[in-house]
Amino acid sequence: MTDEGVPAEEAAFLDALAALNSAYADSIHAVDSIGDSVAAFERATELSGVLQDLAKSAANLRASTALRVAESEGLSLAALAGRIGTSKARADQLIRAAKALREATSPDGGEAP
Repeated sequence: MTDEGVPAEEAAFLDALAALNSAYADSIHAVDSIGDSVAAFERATELSGVLQDLAKSAANLRASTALRVAESEGLSLAALAGRIGTSKARADQLIRAAKALREATSPDGGEAP
């Protein structure tokens, strides 16, 4: 636990999130500082692509973590929805996405055992 009562691994996450926000702000400032408008547009486009990739990765992490909660606690969809504060339909979407991701990234090429 940290001095603020936050577990160390959560404090590490909060530090990483703050660094990510700072890097984003620095990126915006850097793009705004580029004198050539076309070059600035190209860098803004590059930033947009990176952020889209990060958003997709974060969504995959969220889905995988929902599946982790469901499996570790042996929860039904309804119970999972209540546990993580979503609708049952959204919990189902998360679980389906996580299972599809797991299958697609399994070492055997996505084939079920």
